[in-house]
Amino acid sequence: MQRRPLNHIIFCEKPWRSPALALLFLWLITATWAVYLAGIELDDFEFEHFAIRHHPQATALPGMQAVATDTLTRLQSQISPAIAHIHNFNINANGGVPQVLASGVVINPEGYLVTTDHSLRGQPSVWVDIKEQNGISRYRGDIVRRDTASDLALIKLNKSKPQQNGRFLFLKLAATDAATVYALGLDTQSQVTGRVGGVMQRGVSINIGPYRLQQLWQSDAIYQWEQNGGPLVNEAAELLGINVALADNLGRLQGYVIPAAIIERAFGAQVGLMTATPSSRPPQSAQAVGSAVFAGPLR
Repeated sequence: MQRRPLNHIIFCEKPWRSPALALLFLWLITATWAVYLAGIELDDFEFEHFAIRHHPQATALPGMQAVATDTLTRLQSQISPAIAHIHNFNINANGGVPQVLASGVVINPEGYLVTTDHSLRGQPSVWVDIKEQNGISRYRGDIVRRDTASDLALIKLNKSKPQQNGRFLFLKLAATDAATVYALGLDTQSQVTGRVGGVMQRGVSINIGPYRLQQLWQSDAIYQWEQNGGPLVNEAAELLGINVALADNLGRLQGYVIPAAIIERAFGAQVGLMTATPSSRPPQSAQAVGSAVFAGPLR
């Protein structure tokens, strides 16, 4: 009886274990990467949820108008939860409220805010007042980074009494320039004060004591010291920069702005921020600025 020839299947004779393991390895890498990307998207979604312009509670705080009569009034109400009142950490000798140093603005929902560095000289920690649903809450704020080259300071709030499930409402960095700007801050009664104006010139450089400020904007929207350290925003409630109030040699207040791109450059590697896109408008040539000093804090 004649035997049938063995049926040799070429695939079975090839070494298959190594390619199979390689394919499995690649599949695991792809699956892990997909989970990682999904996590990033979820983090971005959560981050975005606490941006002022998207949060439903931002325009429904106590003592604020539910419907704004104009853009400035709307922004004063809308941005109020992201503007901070920064106080001296030491209690006054008479036991009163600590001295107000400056305004500030929350730039990250984890409780990071930025203000002018010159306002915090000699202060390792500060008290920070934030307006919440149930009124004003006071947090301890630790100064975690200073950038004297740009006159910026980064403060981290102590979340022993967190709001919004541990997150704070914040302002996103503006993606584009704006012709009309709004400079805001908190007055002595913790009410939002501000003015609408424009940017008169860009690329301004100023030397003041240890500070060598460059690439500033000059704006007529800044008219009182309470706006110092506060936000300059566009009509979409996005952060264009930080206000700097200066007094010239005649005692007149001059308003300057540290642009959002400089905030990104100073703190973007340390804190998650929306990346600021450089302005599409060419900067105006800088002009000589007279001697100036920082406007002093309220007493």
